[in-house]
Amino acid sequence: MNWLVLALLLAVPVVVVALVLRREAAARRRRMEVWRTFAQQRGWRWIEASGPWYRRRSSAVEGAIEGVEVRIDTYAVRHGKSSVTYTRATAKLLRRVHAELEATWRNLFTWMGEKFGRHSISTGGGEFDQMMFVRSDSQGFARTVLDDDARARILEIGRHPDVRIEGDLARISWHGAEKDPVVLEAAARAVAALVRACARV
Repeated sequence: MNWLVLALLLAVPVVVVALVLRREAAARRRRMEVWRTFAQQRGWRWIEASGPWYRRRSSAVEGAIEGVEVRIDTYAVRHGKSSVTYTRATAKLLRRVHAELEATWRNLFTWMGEKFGRHSISTGGGEFDQMMFVRSDSQGFARTVLDDDARARILEIGRHPDVRIEGDLARISWHGAEKDPVVLEAAARAVAALVRACARV
């Protein structure tokens, strides 16, 4: 009887791990199908994941929207033995910009930062300024890039996005491996709006 109990105790974790891995694989296949369909419907390129497991490049979709080439993929940030997956939409700027910009969804850390004197740049957009904490080494640059169109499109994403402009790249990222094509579309349009706004600087 003791051997039977021991065997069951050893088997249960194995079964649980197998079920979790199977569930994750099924979720990954569903997401890949959503992304593949998203690309096909828009005439975009679908790029399969490639490379060895320890340096694997994620699947991605690439294509033009409103005249701007956009890439959407995922990446993982490791924290010890675990990792967190993010989705990102990136687009190359027409030319390098003279300033950097970061806009993050307001949270406990931004609140604490404000208490210690770090202030968000006001963009003139009431709802956007309430939701996002904006930092840049140029207030004029931030207000020009985060115009009415860009602000509205960023908010349409939902998902608490993180916006960054640095060098010749605009990027919008958010937590999780996105499965909603509506969100993918909103992110693509938002990053395209940032590229157009940077061209006016």
